[in-house]
Amino acid sequence: MPPPEGGEEYLRALKGYVTWGEIFQRRNCHYSIHINVKEAIALENSLNLFYEHNKEQVMGTTMVVKVDNQVLHNIYQNGGSTRQEYITQLCKKLFWLQLKGQFKLQLEWVPSKQNEADGITRVKVDDDIRLNRGAFGEILQKWGGVFRDLMASSGNVQRGLGGEELPFFSRYSDLRSMGEDVFTQDISRRRDAKYPDYCFPPLQLIGEFLDFAEKSGAWCIVVVPEMGANWGHMTRNRTGRVLQLATRGQKGKFLKFRKNALRTFTSKYHMFAIELDFRE
Repeated sequence: MPPPEGGEEYLRALKGYVTWGEIFQRRNCHYSIHINVKEAIALENSLNLFYEHNKEQVMGTTMVVKVDNQVLHNIYQNGGSTRQEYITQLCKKLFWLQLKGQFKLQLEWVPSKQNEADGITRVKVDDDIRLNRGAFGEILQKWGGVFRDLMASSGNVQRGLGGEELPFFSRYSDLRSMGEDVFTQDISRRRDAKYPDYCFPPLQLIGEFLDFAEKSGAWCIVVVPEMGANWGHMTRNRTGRVLQLATRGQKGKFLKFRKNALRTFTSKYHMFAIELDFRE
């Protein structure tokens, strides 16, 4: 079956395992694998996601994907490599995806400085802090359960008492999420709801999230640093139960993704999980 011809649909492949590669493949690969493999994973999952959302648009077109990894580009152009078996297998999957979607994929190499996706996929360390399983277990024990994880991804979503993945909203386009961008979602809750939602917002988004939660009529457990910040007044009249998760400088509670691995994060603040009930 010859590749289809037609217009071009440009998709700038996202660079970096911290976003796409991490989101979709964390369970199936090690953080220590080579960056070339991670970027191949990122490419495959980006294309699969793009295809799922744009099946009709890509049919019969040539999709030009700009990548800044020369090894990945060359292996794809050469039809595989005996020295890079994993990347070769991923390239085969891209071939089958083209047949399935009836489009032609063309990889175009560009220097990193010219790759528009390079900068936007470099996540700040403090934007991706999360509770480890043990610390989140303390929340489950105190509240009996959690309904949804409001700021998560397939790679870091928390789990319920039975080990099941919680429903979640993601800032990324993620096929497993309930939707993108919690600030565009309906997070209102009824008085007869059994469990609250959960949210661990980046520090700079705490005030914005609390304002949104209040306007939405949310019921949520929010992880925040010690009170006294400029958003503290937003919680005073709506705070229910409070759980101190960690004292200042305490280790063993938080994780962050840095330098190709999940590492322990130590907060310089006392950290709390507070229950906020904005329901009418």
